[in-house]
Amino acid sequence: MLTNVRWQLSGPTYSVQGIEFLVEAGFIPGKGPQDVAKFLLNTDGLSKVMIGEYLGEACVYATVFLFVR
Repeated sequence: MLTNVRWQLSGPTYSVQGIEFLVEAGFIPGKGPQDVAKFLLNTDGLSKVMIGEYLGEACVYATVFLFVR
């Protein structure tokens, strides 16, 4: 089912807007950093490069902390 929305996550909108889309679509249970970190860690098929770009955003420090923990 996630493969149906991958086109939405490519390019510059992948990071913050892409995560917001996944929350609204119900793929991520909430907007909290713990929810996003669990999704990034436990979802197969996500690009490690794109995850790195998302974690490199200045506004997601709490998610970075939980992701590396």
